[in-house]
Amino acid sequence: MSLGSNTPGNRMKTMQSSTFLSRLRRDQKGNALAIVAASVIPLVGAIGGGVDLTRAYMAEARLAQACDAAALAGRKVMTKDDTDSGGTVLDNSTADQEIQKFLDYNFPEGKFDTSEITRTAQVDDDGELTITLATTISTQLLRIAGIQSMDINAECSARRSGVNVDVVLVVDVTGSMAWDVNKNSGSDNERMIALQGASKEFLDILKELQDQLSSSGLRVRVGIVPYSQGVNVGKLLYAENPDYIDYSGEPYSTNIGEPYMATVSGKYAWKNYSVTGSWDDENLDLDQFVSLGLAETTPANPYAWKGCVEARSTVTTINASSAPYTTTPASAWDVIDAVPGAELDGKVAPKWRPYFALPWTGDKVGTATVTGNKYRPNATYMDITKQPWANVNWRMENKSDTYTSKAVRYDTSYTSLTTTSHYKNGVATTGPNKNCPNEAKLLTQIDADGVTTLGSYIDALKPTGGTYHDLGMYWGLALISPGAPFPNDSTYLAPGHTGEERGVNRYIVFMSDGEIDPGISYSAYNQYLWDHRTKSDTAEPKAEHRGRFLMICKAAQMQGIKVSTVAFSTSIGTTDKNAIKECASSEDDYYVAETAEDLNEAFQKIAQNIGYLRVSK
Repeated sequence: MSLGSNTPGNRMKTMQSSTFLSRLRRDQKGNALAIVAASVIPLVGAIGGGVDLTRAYMAEARLAQACDAAALAGRKVMTKDDTDSGGTVLDNSTADQEIQKFLDYNFPEGKFDTSEITRTAQVDDDGELTITLATTISTQLLRIAGIQSMDINAECSARRSGVNVDVVLVVDVTGSMAWDVNKNSGSDNERMIALQGASKEFLDILKELQDQLSSSGLRVRVGIVPYSQGVNVGKLLYAENPDYIDYSGEPYSTNIGEPYMATVSGKYAWKNYSVTGSWDDENLDLDQFVSLGLAETTPANPYAWKGCVEARSTVTTINASSAPYTTTPASAWDVIDAVPGAELDGKVAPKWRPYFALPWTGDKVGTATVTGNKYRPNATYMDITKQPWANVNWRMENKSDTYTSKAVRYDTSYTSLTTTSHYKNGVATTGPNKNCPNEAKLLTQIDADGVTTLGSYIDALKPTGGTYHDLGMYWGLALISPGAPFPNDSTYLAPGHTGEERGVNRYIVFMSDGEIDPGISYSAYNQYLWDHRTKSDTAEPKAEHRGRFLMICKAAQMQGIKVSTVAFSTSIGTTDKNAIKECASSEDDYYVAETAEDLNEAFQKIAQNIGYLRVSK
């Protein structure tokens, strides 16, 4: 803040001697009493000057404090729509109203007997907001000297700067994002469109912050994690270190058959074709599956790996009783942010395995029509003697053992996965990559090229699959935290700039439109009815995955990452809405959005709070 240069002391007017005083000075006759009486006037003026000047200084100091508060508040909420082409803050804009609100609170009209305050608010090319305030204060004792009022003024500025900023958007891209906010499908007001618009507005606001920081050699980066029942980070991991991915022969289903086979009619199980009469885990050698690669929208080989990974091995003890979720059990590797090979509590973190949706059916086998994820590879795209989909054989048992000896092989009846009905807009609707969402985006600097790149990426997001909040938060934390698997420096200074490197403030913004939904279809946790990775029985493990979600949220907060969350749409139940609220760093960091406009406003507010504000003068 700065007080006006035209201070109350400098503005004192010189008192002119009156005719009476001039005669009194020249008159040498017995006038002692008259002299004493006349001296009262300048004496009162002198004393009054001290009193009124003190009042003026106090008022001006308080006005400067109010100016600082208004500048910080106005800059915090300001968007590009709040100023005209010359940078003047528009009347009745959001920033203008916020500035006035803080002035009214900190320096109410008439305080210290001041008159109406006039103000200007201007934003320069670097995004710095400058406010000037001017008013007058009525005098009390100086009126005797003919001084009725004194001018007071203040000038202050605020800008966002000081540290580097990393942000990861964790966004729900599950199937319900194709609905509108009231759960109607096929609407022009679908949730995905709202998310895309709000996310790009979010980028624009952070671009303004980047523009301010660039002159200091600092940066703003944004990463994006689309999640559903899987997260597509496998190829990013493989690029960092191929040894992070385990694609050697390992069982892809465990705990199948007994004891559940005896009580569940129509139980499914995997068995190796060369084995008859017994239940076996299926060991899959996924070397070529991982190495062949897959284009995002026009697959040259739809049977090769798109990039989703399974969650790592874990424990079944995480649930609602794990509150307050600040202690992570040993061996809960689906929650622990640790690179493969790291040793924690005497245990070694495992690798990630490729997501591989095996064929399954909802009908009896034999003469019945086979439905579900049923298609096996076309020999044109896959070496049948080596590729996993050619070597996996489907078998179904039911309680009556009618089909005990029948194994289903799709040798003669299958459909190629290259048609648009099976692979739409980069999302597979059947095959080994079924419901694997778009690939995550690593942290990207928000310069002009970065905004364009991320904006195009956001426009390409497509809804698919079920809802696992914990998967999204886990990989959001993995993308932004320091160290492996995706190293992020804790300080940064751009080349060509002098001085010490500055620190990094980290933020995760989580948005979901739905509830935890660990359905029976294949996910990054395999199929919970068969695999029992998060719960030891066949009941749907919602509490178990909700507990994981909150445990990861707390882990992020304990690393100093600020977490903001948004519950979007009207279809989220109270339990899941409360979990999304609890995930946020504070109540002020939790938002409820029931319309596209609400979502856009929430994302704007979050973006405006990213990076810290400071009074610059």
